[in-house]
Formats: sequence, structure tokens, C-alpha cells
Amino acid sequence: MATEKEVFIRKASGLTRVISAWDALIYAFCNPGILYCMLYITWGPWGVGPGADMPFAVVTVFMLLPIQALYWLFSVSMPRSGGEYLYVSRIISPAFGLFASWTLTIVGISWTGQCTTWMINYGIGGMFWNGGVLSRDPNLLNIGYLLGDTSLIQYGGTPETAAIISVIATVSLASTFYIMYRGAKASMRLQWVCTTIATIGLLCFVAIAWTAGETTFINNINTIWSDPTLQSTGYFAYTSYGAYRTDVIAAGYPGYPSVIGTIFAGTAYVNLNTLGSTYTTSAAGEIKGVTFAQGLALIGSIIMFMGYWELFYGSAYVGTGSDFWWGVAWAEYAGLDYAAFGTMANGIIVAPYLSSNPFLVWMVAFGFVAATYGSVLGMSFGPVRNMFAWSFDGVLPNWWNKVDRRGSPWVSVLAGAIIAWAFAMIYTWTSLLALILWTITVWFIGWVIVGIAGMIFPYRRKDIFEKSPELVKKKIGSVPVVSILGALTTGISAFTVWVTLAPSFVYGWGIDPLSLGGTVLFLVVCPFVLYYAAYFYRKSKGVPMDLRFKEIPPD
Repeated sequence: MATEKEVFIRKASGLTRVISAWDALIYAFCNPGILYCMLYITWGPWGVGPGADMPFAVVTVFMLLPIQALYWLFSVSMPRSGGEYLYVSRIISPAFGLFASWTLTIVGISWTGQCTTWMINYGIGGMFWNGGVLSRDPNLLNIGYLLGDTSLIQYGGTPETAAIISVIATVSLASTFYIMYRGAKASMRLQWVCTTIATIGLLCFVAIAWTAGETTFINNINTIWSDPTLQSTGYFAYTSYGAYRTDVIAAGYPGYPSVIGTIFAGTAYVNLNTLGSTYTTSAAGEIKGVTFAQGLALIGSIIMFMGYWELFYGSAYVGTGSDFWWGVAWAEYAGLDYAAFGTMANGIIVAPYLSSNPFLVWMVAFGFVAATYGSVLGMSFGPVRNMFAWSFDGVLPNWWNKVDRRGSPWVSVLAGAIIAWAFAMIYTWTSLLALILWTITVWFIGWVIVGIAGMIFPYRRKDIFEKSPELVKKKIGSVPVVSILGALTTGISAFTVWVTLAPSFVYGWGIDPLSLGGTVLFLVVCPFVLYYAAYFYRKSKGVPMDLRFKEIPPD
């Protein structure tokens, strides 16, 4: 029988446990993007749920608790890096393990590239734009517009503006992955810094929202839009809020919230904003005291998400009036949003209409920049560890899992940087990312597989289950808790897949076969092709890959 040395390429992974429980919590929290709620307040009602009441939509985050708990038990049972890849490959099959992991890994790295452009468009661009609104300075407005999302090629921008954004994105990504290359400790320090600045930015928004109120907000809009200097720029098509609202209502805005829209927006967009928090399990081989740390990170981050987002959405509705946000989402859909505000109305752009204090307004945008920068690193930190695990099992070449003296998987980091940069360039220069429009759909299909693995874990891999800590072996009656959580994960994930598709039929939007087909081809077919190509290649070299999937990798 093959020994562990013969089965795996080396006796130890080379990763070192340097991440504390509190580091893991902040990573799980910072990683999905603390302040993306500033965008989703518009995108949620516009994208899937017209009339969505976003403060109530936050309640849907409770749906994710069983999924987080399942990951917790899995990580305690198999405390190695690789996340869902490790669990599904050992319980169901390595091909399905790679599929479940591929969806979360490639999507995470793609979001690294895409969210870097968000940081530039909405964060840095928003800082200049807001400065121009407050100071009535056309030059600052021009810079904000240049860096804003309307300047991207796919939105009708010019090659010159796309080139500028590409340079900034390249420099930003280079700094992000350099920090990741420095190791887990350096990466966690950055997460703490970004979380702190993002929190200050959120509190600044809360302060200006609660001290303004709807009447002040509307009066400020009228004053700013009617200013001759700003009108001369051509960015503002309206001179009064009343005229804008008349056009919004004429475009079909119903003027009231929708229960279905709230459920759709919460399940798709609010819950979307938590994805990536389970990446702590992808880095489990570097976390100290996995049992406590993963419980704190996976469950604690969900509680923090709900608190932060409820604070933002609730404050935004107080500062402007809830009707404003329902109308803005409809205006976005009708094409009136940019005509009114010069750029997409969101939690960043409304700040100068809530306060004339330049520091507070600037901090709102800067908080978004910091939150996004931390998210960008986090969205690849876990996936890089997943690729490391694939290589350690032989799915990728052996050189892919090399580590340096700090325990940093530097080859995987480099690969992640290249892939993320490519996605950033694609997003900036083309419309091809429409082909991965359904990434969230495929992500939850991957979680359906994870849920099934949880259901059958105690029965299919009884050897691993029985050797697990007592926490993992808990039962309700005669049924293992992990199986119950697996069933809930399967059901919740399947429901979410339906929710991502349903609005296209409920609201008559239709589905682009090319977008859906391209996503399925890339995120569903590729991992199976990759696995079986690796399997037969390794088999031809006499490598016992089958034996690797019968046991947990060495620490």
C-alpha cells in the first residue's frame, strides 16, 4: 500500500498557521466588500427587484447561516486549505470537487479585477466628482467623469479614458498582489486597516444622513442643480428635483415598495455581498485554532454584515427619504439617472447633497476606496489557496504549489495576479464580461454540490466523520447536524439559483442565451475537462491520484 510520502508530493504543505481567530473574522468580513451596499442600494432594486425595500432586504442574510455553519463543520473536520474543493473531492468525487471550487475560485478572482475598476470608477472618481459638486469646480467634475463608469469602453467611453483607468488598475493590482506575496500576516494587516477606514467612512455617511433629512436633501439638490456653473458643464439635465421626479413617474415608476422585489433584491444582491466570507476555509491551513476561529469568522461576519448594512440602508432612507431610492432605481432602468446626477446615483454620489462639509463627504468616498481595496485582496487570497490545493492534489502542475520561506504560495499568487489583471482589462476594454453575467447563478450551483456533500458526509466518508472532533459529530435525534445543514444548504442554494433567473421571467426581461451559455461553458465545462486531462496525464506517469482523494492532505 502506498505511504503518505508516495501519495502526496511532500510530507507537509509548506503553509504556516499565522492567522489568528480575530484576523480570520476581519478577513471574512472585509473580503466581500463592506461598503458595496453603497452601490447595491441602486443596483438591487434596478437589477432584480423593482421597488425593493433594502433595509428589509438585509433580513435575507439569515438564509446564509446554515451555509456558513456547514462550512464551519467541514473546516473543523478537515482543517486544511482548499475549502469546498477539499470537502467535495473527498466526499463525492474529485471532478465535482474541482467544479464546486472552480466556480467560487474563478468568480472570486474575476471579481478582483472587476472590483478594482469599481474602486477607480465609484471611489476615486467619486472623490473628484463630489469635490466638483461641492466647490462648483468643472475641472474636478471632468476628472470624476473621466474616471467614472461612463468612461469605460463598454459604456461608450474613449480609448484614452480606458487607457488611463487601465494604468491605475494595473498599479493597484500590482500593489495588492505584492502585499499578498508578502504572506498571510501582511494580508491580514491590510484587512484590518481597510476595515477601520471603511468603518469611519460609513459613520461619516450616517452622520450626514441623520443630520440632513429629506427636506434638506431635496433643497440641496435644487440649489446644486440650478447653479449656473454646474449647468454649464452639461452634466446635469435638470434644474430641479421636481422636474426630475415628473419624468421618473412618467417612465412608469409605481411609487411604492414591492414585497417580491425586496425578496429578489435581498436574495440576489444583499446575499451576494456576503459571498467570499467562506474563503476563510480556503485558507484553513494557515489559521490557528481552526474550531474557534472558523466559527467566529463564518458566523460572526454574517452578524457584522447585517449590522453594517442595516446601518447604511436605514440611514440612507432617513437622509433622503425611502421614496428617493425606489425612484432612483427606476430612473436607472429608464435611463434618467445619469441625466439627473451626471453619474450613477449611489451612496457615494448623494453625499454632497446631504452635507456641505468637504471632509465628511470626502471620507464617504475614501471609505469606499479602502473597503474595495481590502475586498480586492480578499477576493483572491482564498482562491489563490484553492489553486494551491488543486496543485497539491495533482490537478495543476507540481510547481504551482511552491512556497517560499515565509510560507507564501508565491506561484499561485502570481497566477492569481495575472488572471485578475486580465479580467480588469477585459472589463475596461470590452463587453465580454457579459458572458459571465450569470456567475452568481453558477456560484450557488456550486453550493448545491457542497450541500449534497454535507448531507452524505457521515455516510459516504464515515472514516473521516468518525475521526472528526465532537462538534462535527453532533446529532439531532439520530440525524447528524452536518447532514441537516447540508440539506438546508442545498435547498437555500437551489432557491437562490431560481431567484437569479426568475426576474427575467417575472418582469419580462428575458435571458440572453449567449451570456448564460458562455457562463455555463466556462464555469461548468472547464473544470471537468481540466480534471480528467490531469487525471489521465498523472495516470500515464504512474502517479496514484486516486489514493490522494481517499485521505486528507498533510498539514
